[in-house]
Formats: sequence, structure tokens, C-alpha cells
Amino acid sequence: MSTLYAVPDAPVLSLGGPDRDARIDALEEAMRAAGNADPAAAGITTHHHYAPGIYAREMRAPKGTLVTSKVHKFENLSILSKGRMALYLDDGTVREVSAGFHIVAPPGARRVAVVLEDAVWTCFHNTTETDLARIEAQFIAQTPADYLNFTKQTEADMARIESALEVQS
Repeated sequence: MSTLYAVPDAPVLSLGGPDRDARIDALEEAMRAAGNADPAAAGITTHHHYAPGIYAREMRAPKGTLVTSKVHKFENLSILSKGRMALYLDDGTVREVSAGFHIVAPPGARRVAVVLEDAVWTCFHNTTETDLARIEAQFIAQTPADYLNFTKQTEADMARIESALEVQS
């Protein structure tokens, strides 16, 4: 089993446990306060790719960068196609991953990583949409609270649909 100390180049960050989102929020706030929250200033670039029914958001990040992810509303496939990263997992452990690593991230996933070698990370979304603002609204919750509200609304919508189907039967 890996621990926080299993990845030699990864800084010690305590990000596991039930208050994980609050800890990541605090980390992001500390990054903003230190003036380290601008992706472009950190050398991070984002590239957008489209194919029929697929949108891919590719992030290129230089070695030494600390990255936090957006909160995804739906399950999605992500692939590390270049480099190495230390991923801080939900349980507080750190896993070193390298090019070829892929993961199907569950809804609500929020990641923190340290880039150990220049990296390319791509997240794939099933959509025919090409407008970035609409894609963002469709697939991304701005905060964990927004994600929770989204899931509650989705559950309420499903209950209404099931109720309507029962009435039609």
C-alpha cells in the first residue's frame, strides 16, 4: 500500500478523509494567496480536440507544477499520455503514475497532482457540443457544493420521470 511518503518527489500534503474537499479548497486558496493559481503563469496550457461524439480537454503541465482538477458531474475517461505525476487519492495516499496510465474517474471526482515530469493529461467527454462554455456547464460543477446540488436535482428529475411513467402505465 502506498503512503504519502511513497513518492520521493511529491510534497507531503494531507488530503484524505471526509473533509478532503475542504482541504483542497484550502490548498487552492493558499495557491491564490501566493499568486500561484494562474495556469498560464505556471506554464500550463489547455488544448481542445473534437471528434464525432467526443470532446477531449488536453492539459500540458511542466515538471514541478501542482495541479487541482475541476469537479466532474459524470464518469469520464482520463489518460496520462506523457510524463509522470503523483496523484493524491481520496484515501490520503499518493500514487505515482506515468505515461500510459488511464482511469475512469467517477462522478464527483476531484484530483490533486504534482507533475514529476512534463506531462500531458487528457480528459474525454461524450458530447457533440463544441461550445466550450456549454461543455463546461454540462460536465463541470464549479464547487463540490454545486456537484451535490446537481446530484440532488438529477435524483428529483428521475423521480418525476418515474412517477410520470407510472401514471402512463
